[in-house]
Order: sequence, then C-alpha cells, then structure tokens
Amino acid sequence: MFNQIKDAGYNGIKNMIGTREETLFLDFKAKTDPRTVGLKKEDKRVMLKRYLDFLIPVVGLSYGE
Repeated sequence: MFNQIKDAGYNGIKNMIGTREETLFLDFKAKTDPRTVGLKKEDKRVMLKRYLDFLIPVVGLSYGE
C-alpha cells in the first residue's frame, strides 16, 4: 500500500477514499474546514486521538480521555 501511495501521490490517496475499507492501519479523516490551510485545534485533537488509538494495540500504551 505504501508503494501505491508513493507512486500515485495525492491522486492515489484520493482514489482510496470510498473504495478502500478502513483498517487498523488505514483510517480516513476529514478536516473540520477543508477550505482552509493548516489544521485547527479540533483537527489536531482528532489526529492525536487517532494516533493514540493506533499505538495502543501496537505498542501497548494506555491513555485517558
């Protein structure tokens, strides 16, 4: 999958959305406002939570909400 994304670039990622099922290692998220550049505070919070959700089963970490 990494090589597919690397070879196809952004268009490869866009093509995956809606055609590929999310898994432990593939999770699609949208920004709160896709028209703006950068991430808002809420976007960063969601990204951090998703990273931690990924790390818990892989590394064995725990955190509280």
